[in-house]
Amino acid sequence: MSTILQWNARSIATSSSELKRFLSQQNMLPDIMCIQETWLQETNTHLKIDGYHIERADRNSGRGGGVATFVKDGLSYARLPNPTTLEALIVRVKLQSRNVTIVNIYHAPDVSTTAAPITEEQYDLIFQTLTVM
Repeated sequence: MSTILQWNARSIATSSSELKRFLSQQNMLPDIMCIQETWLQETNTHLKIDGYHIERADRNSGRGGGVATFVKDGLSYARLPNPTTLEALIVRVKLQSRNVTIVNIYHAPDVSTTAAPITEEQYDLIFQTLTVM
C-alpha cells in the first residue's frame, strides 16, 4: 500500500519539528508528502527530512506560499514542468508497479499575494498537460 500525506505547514521552517515528531510516531512512513505554505525562499537550504528527497517550488515574491514535495528514498521519480503560473509542483512517482502523477498546489485565499491572477484556465492547463505526459 502506498501512502500520501498532505499538510499546510504555514511555515515549514518553524513547524518542521512538529512534522518530524508526527513522522516519528508513525508505524509506516508516507511515500509522498505534499506540503503547502512552506514560506521558504531560495536561501533556505537547510530543510531536510531523513529518508526523503525534496522538491520545492518557492514563492518568488512576497511573503508566504510555496510548496514542497517529499519523495521517500528508494522511490523512482521525476519532476515535471509546471506549464502554468500556479504555485504548483508536479512529480511522477513509481509506486509499486504504476507511475502516479502528483500535483501539489497552493491556492492562496488572497490572490493579490500571487504574481499572476489565478484562473480556471490555469487549472485546465495543468490537468490537460498531465493527460498527454
